[in-house]
Amino acid sequence: MARNRSVASWRRIWVGVRSHLHSFLRTPWNVAFVLLLPILIIEGYGLSIDAFPPLPYLETGSRVAMGHIAGAMFAAAFIPAVFGLFQMLGATQTDRRAQLCGYSPIDLMVSRMISVLLCSLVVAGISLGTMLRALETVAAPGRAFFTLGLVGILFGLCGMLVGTLLPRILEGSLVLIFFIDSNALLTSELLNIDSAAIRALPMYYPHEVFQSAVLEGTLPKTEMMVSVCYLVGMLAVTLLVYYVRATGGRSA
Repeated sequence: MARNRSVASWRRIWVGVRSHLHSFLRTPWNVAFVLLLPILIIEGYGLSIDAFPPLPYLETGSRVAMGHIAGAMFAAAFIPAVFGLFQMLGATQTDRRAQLCGYSPIDLMVSRMISVLLCSLVVAGISLGTMLRALETVAAPGRAFFTLGLVGILFGLCGMLVGTLLPRILEGSLVLIFFIDSNALLTSELLNIDSAAIRALPMYYPHEVFQSAVLEGTLPKTEMMVSVCYLVGMLAVTLLVYYVRATGGRSA
């Protein structure tokens, strides 16, 4: 009996995933957004940094690489975050109708999270391909892809959390964009800022891991562990907040 319930739950989840993806992919602008924006962001960051005056704390040859790394981190975070936000906008009424058809709040949330995961992996692949083309070599492509995917999932969950707490397009988008922009700018090495407040930002440690993977091919274990802890914490908070909002605080 328990096994049958588990199978039925996963079937409902996959129906939800197909529904979310179909709703997204049927709009050509959404597809173009996911496929082209990472390329434009990464190339734009590289060209912009190359046009800056020499930065005394960066080697001349590494400025463009730093720009591409910062651009890849921003693209990997921004697109899944926006995708996650729009997964949650207007979800309250839809979820209530779905629950009448037998879906549990967890089924609905997991289906959205899987959709965000798939979006994150697609964006990570495009971003890594753009990096390979721009830099000609990435020391550890597998580790770089894993880190970009982790960043995408982390900020995709952040977008879902913002969409749950602030389910309005304008306000939610402004909060999310400001949060991602500040993370991308302050955690990059372009400003040469180092403080405890900066190290507390969720993008700081993934940036360190990604930079090591691209330039040195190494995997800093401490930074990776902290990044995974951020991801697990964001997952727990997002699930908890959504469940409380979806059930009105009632126990299951």
